[in-house]
Formats: sequence, C-alpha cells, structure tokens
Amino acid sequence: MNTTQNVYLHTTAFSGSPSQVLREGSSVFVRIISRTGPQSYVASFAGARFPVTSRESLKPGMSFTAVLSFRDGKIALIPGQGTGVLFADRALVEQLQPGVNDAGLLTDQKLAAYFVSLGLAPDAVTLTLFSAMKELGMKFNSVVLSKAHRTAENFPGREREAAEAALILEQKGMPSDIEAVTAVLDGSNGSHQDAEEDDKDRSEEKGTAASVSEKKDVRSTEEISKEVTRFFKGVFDGTIPGSAVPGGFLTVFNHRGFSGKGSDGGIWVQIPFDISLDGGLQYGDGMLRCFLQKNHQIYKKIVVKVDFGMKSYSFVLYFVKDTCRKVRFYVAPNTPEIERERQVNQLRSILQDVLHCNGKIQVEWSAGNVLTGFCTDILPVSVVRGNV
Repeated sequence: MNTTQNVYLHTTAFSGSPSQVLREGSSVFVRIISRTGPQSYVASFAGARFPVTSRESLKPGMSFTAVLSFRDGKIALIPGQGTGVLFADRALVEQLQPGVNDAGLLTDQKLAAYFVSLGLAPDAVTLTLFSAMKELGMKFNSVVLSKAHRTAENFPGREREAAEAALILEQKGMPSDIEAVTAVLDGSNGSHQDAEEDDKDRSEEKGTAASVSEKKDVRSTEEISKEVTRFFKGVFDGTIPGSAVPGGFLTVFNHRGFSGKGSDGGIWVQIPFDISLDGGLQYGDGMLRCFLQKNHQIYKKIVVKVDFGMKSYSFVLYFVKDTCRKVRFYVAPNTPEIERERQVNQLRSILQDVLHCNGKIQVEWSAGNVLTGFCTDILPVSVVRGNV
C-alpha cells in the first residue's frame, strides 16, 4: 500500500481559516502571491498561505489547479499542466504515536487534539477505526467513523471489534446497525434469533466435549503438534472449513465489495467453522477471516481464531504477494514467557513444514488484547504540521 495516501492535511493547523481536511490526491486551487527568491514563492491554497519552491519560473498572480501529494515529508503540488512540481517546504509530516492507557484514552495529547479537531472521540476505538479506514483504502469520512463509534458502544468489552465490523459493513455498502454488527461478530448467517440459538447449541456441545475430555489424560506435545499441522494445512489448501456457508447474511457480506477499482485497500471475507478432534471428544468452533486485495483475490492477511472452551488460539498471518512472511499468535489462558518461546519455536517448525519456507517466516507472540477482532494494525498517525 502507498502509505502517503493516508496522510492528512488539516488546515486549521496553519491559520485561522475554516476547518478543511485534505488527503493524498485531493485537488486544490493554487494562487502565486509573491516571489521571495530565485526558486521560492509564497502560494495560497487550502485556505492558507505557504512558502513553496519550484524549479520552473512562476509569476505572482498566476493561478492553477493542482493535485496534493506527500513526498519525503513535504507537501507536493502537482499542477494539471504548464508548471513543474511545487513543494511547500515548511509544512512537515509529523508522526503522532498511537499509545493508549488502561482507560482506553490516547496518551499522545497531540493525537488526541488532532482527533478532536476532526470531530472524533480521542480514544482507542477511534484509533482503531482510523487505522482500519486506512487499511481498507477508504476515503476519510468523519461521519462514517463517528457512526461506527456509536454502534460500537452497544458492545461493551468488544468495542474495537464491533467498530471494525461496522466500518467494514459501511465499506461494503451494507447497513451497519446493531443487528448486522452482531451477525458479523457472531458469524451468524441468518437472523439475530438464529445466532442466539446457534450460540446455545455450540455452548452445550462445548460443555459436553469439555466434560469428556477432562476425563482423558493430557495429550502429548507431539499429538497437539500433529493436529495444529493438520489444521494449518487445511487452511492453506482450502479443506478447512469443509463445507460452503449456506445462503444468508454472511453470503452477502462475503460477496460485496469485489467490484471496486483503483483501490490500494482490500476486502474482508469471513467463514465460521466447527472443528472436532479425537473422534468428537474435543469440540471447538472458530472464525476464519481473510483480507483480500480487490479484484485479484490475493491474501494480504488471514485471521484465525479457534476456541475449545478451556483453551483458545488466535493467529494472524501476513502475506507479501502470495507468500506468508509473518505470523503473530496468542494462546489463552496466558502462558509464562519461557513457554511462549517454546510455542514460537514449535509454531515456526510447523509452518516451515506446511509452507516449505526454510526458516524465512517470522513468528511472534502477541498480547491477547492486540490480537482481537480483525487485528487492524495500529500505526503512528501521520499529520502535517507547520506555521504560516
């Protein structure tokens, strides 16, 4: 993804002009105010004045329409015709750090103030939404983000995942109401009532399987390794899940959004599945979420969550083109650090066998509160700062 497309220019940072948010590719009207040197000028655009440089000669009073871009920390203005690229030298891109405290509020006061200036709540949910919006390749829309934030408030304890689901529904052009978000979170393919009945049935099956498995001896590490190997091989060759999801909500969800063109983002599809081990003595369910590049159906990210009641597993697989290069995972309940190292080495060995990658794959343990929902990668927020 072209990371510069996600840099935003908020013009209130430069002057007392009305709030205006610009991004990579925005069109602006530029007027040359004065000449200050052989290749330097003062130009007016986006409601403020900026010092700019240009290799081609410009004359005060001339005006043109240009496309906004960001190059090496500078604002670049690319005119439609007639002149070369102009650079606004004093407006630099600043990286605001995405830290969050225990209360779910942002620790970087500049970032908090930036979100407030955009009409957004300065908290972890907004940060997740802001990052997810960039990951999906969506245009900035504070109304959509605020709507997703309000919907997420109806899911205490799962706000971030609910916010991601609401935003993904908006991207797909589907309603992002509470019932629709519930269907995405629970993997329901029908009505909300059907989802509740399915959850009840699954809970009963899990309880029965757990009570039976408690009577068995603890399985050896080798047996567990074989099952994990079988599972990942099934994911990669398409045999897990073993059957297609019937028509319904998830069918529509999974088929919406693949007709878009010209986006660097992607589309999420998700498939709930059941898994039975030891001849049915151990039962679990899970969710397979795949982030695909538009039109090409190339994996960018796969999120796998499996819950056996007494123990659950979370995996995120990152792809470069068609090759898995990195895996992050978490096992609940949490394990001591020395055990994590053993799990990392074991998983790396399994994936090397499955993917035939000869040690090139990176395996990392991650905290459980990181590998949640659609596992949006939270990166520093790039904004333009400067004074005129």
